Amino acid sequence: MKGRGIKVSGKKYYAVRKGRVPGIYESWEEAEKQVKGFPGAEYKSFEKIEYAKAYLEGKDECTCPKLDEETMIAYVDGSYEVVCGSGVVLCYRGKKEEYYFWTDIDEFKDSRNIAGEIMAALFAMDCALKKGAKRLILRYDLEGLEKWATEEYRTKEPVTRVYKYYYEQFCKNGLEVIFEKVKSHSGDFCNDEADRLAKKAAKREANVEWFSLELRKDIEKTIEEMKRYTINPEVSINMDQKHFELMLQYLEEEGYHLEQSIRSSQRIVKVKSKYFRERLTLTYHTNTGNLQIQGKAHDVFKNVQLFLSEFESAERYKNFIKDIYGIEDKRGLEETLNRITKGAYGSELISEALKNELLTAYLAYLEEPTMPFKDFSFYLIPSVRVLEAFIEMGLQMITGKVEKINRIGDFFKWGKKDNSYKIRSDCIANCNLGDLSSALEKCYNFYHDYRHAYVHGSFLEGHTSIISEKSQVDDLIKQALELIGDLFEKYGISVK
Repeated sequence: MKGRGIKVSGKKYYAVRKGRVPGIYESWEEAEKQVKGFPGAEYKSFEKIEYAKAYLEGKDECTCPKLDEETMIAYVDGSYEVVCGSGVVLCYRGKKEEYYFWTDIDEFKDSRNIAGEIMAALFAMDCALKKGAKRLILRYDLEGLEKWATEEYRTKEPVTRVYKYYYEQFCKNGLEVIFEKVKSHSGDFCNDEADRLAKKAAKREANVEWFSLELRKDIEKTIEEMKRYTINPEVSINMDQKHFELMLQYLEEEGYHLEQSIRSSQRIVKVKSKYFRERLTLTYHTNTGNLQIQGKAHDVFKNVQLFLSEFESAERYKNFIKDIYGIEDKRGLEETLNRITKGAYGSELISEALKNELLTAYLAYLEEPTMPFKDFSFYLIPSVRVLEAFIEMGLQMITGKVEKINRIGDFFKWGKKDNSYKIRSDCIANCNLGDLSSALEKCYNFYHDYRHAYVHGSFLEGHTSIISEKSQVDDLIKQALELIGDLFEKYGISVK
């Protein structure tokens, strides 16, 4: 029976282009009679009748709809033979373009065709932005392609982590990606073309040099930085209910959004990063007082560390830090920190809480990032906080105030002559502390410059600056610790 009737659910259209009786059939049994034993038979199955008709008429053309000039459609596929092959069909502004290329990064080889399709997707995103599209309809058949991007699937393998990182960069640059899953070998002409191109590319064939040496180096650098991940993302500490509530209050005051749920004897709090898509999950077991901390939202984690450094004893906090970083030589680490801060870390004049904060700042300096973040400024938070505490301590000696100082900025005034902040003369109670005053002014000028620019995260574009390299933030952390050391040295002399 020729297939001009209504398609039956679950069946396909079988188009026989060359056979005993060419036509469209609704069952394989009928179509097989036309092609079995027929020399040079040509036939193919389709899920849509328009595709079958196009094939029957010898057109085999793209059936993508005409969309607005800001929307691109891309079909992507991957294959593996000798290398990871990528095939891409782009439909944009009435034109169809086909691309195929291959990659041979060692860390991707185990992912085989998955790596090929991921690279094809990234190529399509790159093309969309370069050609002026604001929207990309990405048609694919790999199950995880959307789910890795939206965090429904965890990105465990190097290629999926690289994919998620670059996907986020494309989105930040203004591209909207709409994912549409397509059945493989469903008769969709463009999808089949992407498959054919990917298989061709898997044999080391290419018609585009997108995977340049520069891009390869960039991806390999990204992978290397991911390998340097040294923090244990799943740690726990015992905490009473009161301190847990205080920690949640502290995070809210820092501008974080908390999503809370209760399961039996567990309180689960998810805290979204200000800078990234990641979340930190805090699971508090009310019956045992055990707090589990999981996730990769590093800025949130730094603030949790700061809270714990203030409220936990030095020994308990050090053990917590040891679990996070896997530190073996704790004594050597503390001796180095004490040397950098000119004895502040080991001094009896400094409280346990302040020592914990110093340790947190120094560990931020030592830490290797989990990902090549676009903004590393959150690593500076502990250093600026502990610097603020030391400035307050110095001001108490200079001004003779015993009570807590809430606004250290009130004690400084901008000096046009030196283009820097100076301690207000009417605030100085002890005029014999000139060296301490000078050290305080250096600390405050650093604090003022970097606290407002980097530590006060804002959701409004342009209201805060970013630090694009970990080495840059490391230099700033080191400066802060050295300033603290100079300030403490003058403070110690003044106390004597």
